[in-house]
Amino acid sequence: MQKLLLFTLTIFLVLIGSAACSPVSPVTIHEVSSPMFSPGQIWTYRTRPGESASHLVILRVDAVSGKDGEVTVVHVRIEGLSLQAGKNGSSTLIPFISFSEYALKKSVLQMQEMNQNIPDFQSGYNQWKASYLAGKGSFFVITVAQAINQVEAALNPTSTPEP
Repeated sequence: MQKLLLFTLTIFLVLIGSAACSPVSPVTIHEVSSPMFSPGQIWTYRTRPGESASHLVILRVDAVSGKDGEVTVVHVRIEGLSLQAGKNGSSTLIPFISFSEYALKKSVLQMQEMNQNIPDFQSGYNQWKASYLAGKGSFFVITVAQAINQVEAALNPTSTPEP
């Protein structure tokens, strides 16, 4: 059940378009260094109520370029959640989700540590990149807590998302 939930959640996050940015053609994506975020960093962030132990892991940083300029996109894993997924489902993590660097800066509080053992994210990343280049993928430009609310609302269609 947990593997199916994580797979469903990953596919959903690749395809979600609500409160996110979609590409304009032509688009290029390449890995870059960020002055603030590096793969393996573990950050605290402004969490939702009841999830104060939650943190995020930086997986990869990309520059996404198109006709309107370049945006830095930070791909993360969010752990320590109390995410409701349907009637009987729940999850403690979002294995792969993407944010603009600006949105992530508005959310993070403190870098806790550097972890050299970055969780495997290549499958989620490949799906995101292919979808983004095809004009169907996106990244969030809202805070982490707001994005988690959006994800949870989409997984529970009868509930109403909090702002």
